[in-house]
Amino acid sequence: MKKLLITALLAAASSALAVGAPAGTTISNTGLFEYTDETGTPTNTPTTPVVITVSAVYHPTIPQNGTVQNPGQVQTALPGQTATLVYDVTNNGNATDTLDLTLTVTDGQTGQPLTATIYLDEGNGSFDGTEPIVTSLPNMAADETRKVLVRYTEPANAPGNQETYVNLTATSQGDTTQKDDDNVGLITATSIVNFTLDSDNSVTTTPTGTVTASHTLTNTGNATIVASTLEATATLTDAGVASGGISYTVTNSSTGAQVSNANLETALRNAGDLPAGETYTIVVSYTGAASADNGETFTNVLSVYSNAVDATGFDNRVESAQAVSDTDTVTVNRGIASVSKTADNCGADQNCANPTLNTTTAKPGDFVRYTVTVTNTGGSALRFPTLRDYVPANTVFESVTGSSTQTGAGIAYSNDRTNWFAANPTALATSTTATSGPFVYVGLDSNNNNVVDAGDSLAPGQTLRLVITVQVRNSGNSN
Repeated sequence: MKKLLITALLAAASSALAVGAPAGTTISNTGLFEYTDETGTPTNTPTTPVVITVSAVYHPTIPQNGTVQNPGQVQTALPGQTATLVYDVTNNGNATDTLDLTLTVTDGQTGQPLTATIYLDEGNGSFDGTEPIVTSLPNMAADETRKVLVRYTEPANAPGNQETYVNLTATSQGDTTQKDDDNVGLITATSIVNFTLDSDNSVTTTPTGTVTASHTLTNTGNATIVASTLEATATLTDAGVASGGISYTVTNSSTGAQVSNANLETALRNAGDLPAGETYTIVVSYTGAASADNGETFTNVLSVYSNAVDATGFDNRVESAQAVSDTDTVTVNRGIASVSKTADNCGADQNCANPTLNTTTAKPGDFVRYTVTVTNTGGSALRFPTLRDYVPANTVFESVTGSSTQTGAGIAYSNDRTNWFAANPTALATSTTATSGPFVYVGLDSNNNNVVDAGDSLAPGQTLRLVITVQVRNSGNSN
């Protein structure tokens, strides 16, 4: 029983001493002189009492100490979200005191002052939205602790690893020289890796012809994309329709670096790291196979993701399951020449005003009109388009004309497919073979430069026509 009593008294004494002697407490001390008088009687004489009053001592304390070099607590927050630092503010003085609270919030990169807000915790150490905003803690008893929450919202455009330093200071109103101001905490913006890839393309080319399709990979996160973390694939279908391989040229907008490679991943990685807001421009070159039929297609699916690993303060939003992709669809078009020839009997009329169409007979002296027509029924232009026709045996050349349905194109004539002239010829070239008569070329001058060559083309759906009129020989035209 004595042991329990002593233990309780010691605990009470320890509790009372935690804040020291309360301010205003009087301490009285009386001395005593003790002696034995002449008669042998023990006697004592007290001194005059000495009374001391305990003065007030003010001592605010915040145990979450920290400096910029060694923050006491560290939190991370996504851009646009709010981080919370938790502080315990204690009145370690011996008198009731009001503690004023102030904040110093600083951008760690620029030193620019920022703002945060202090809330009085309601008991659970986390922000619930009902806590009052405070700038002081009034009437704090000696040894009393109150918990406060300091909240800072990261800007929506905060770059990755943006550092914000928050220092909470508690100052005594009882003695304003007493403060605790070494309580720096750090809030770091979460680094986000994110990017988009735009866009799908549908392009056309010709057999052995080359065409390009462009894509833009944009860094939409707030952290630099480390090029070595990029994983990229290109999946080609109907490879037989593509010829000469596929080439990828990647340009880094931040550095201007340009890299070409047959492998998409290699081109991206060699283009270098990509800061937030910058772009990789990806230009893909395709070549159609020489054997591809008109209208055949192939596709190429480009897919990209980052293999960077999530960690505290780091969020990869384009992991393999969130890979971004684009599809190029390439159609190979070739020109197809559909050629026909008809003969019309014009009778005695050399102008052929009322012919017998598609004739199979003619009398000596009749005029016959031959029409040679080519129509491009394919999906690509036919280059260097010319028609040639002959004056058959037992006939005499009368006239030749050319025409086309192609808007803006001209017609030219030639006797050797090299030298061209605009006027309708009145005399034809002589054939070098015994079985062919005089002949003429009609060419399509699509670029109107008075020459027909590989720079000219008959567009899909358009027609080139040669009309040559001859007269069947009779006794009057023996030549």
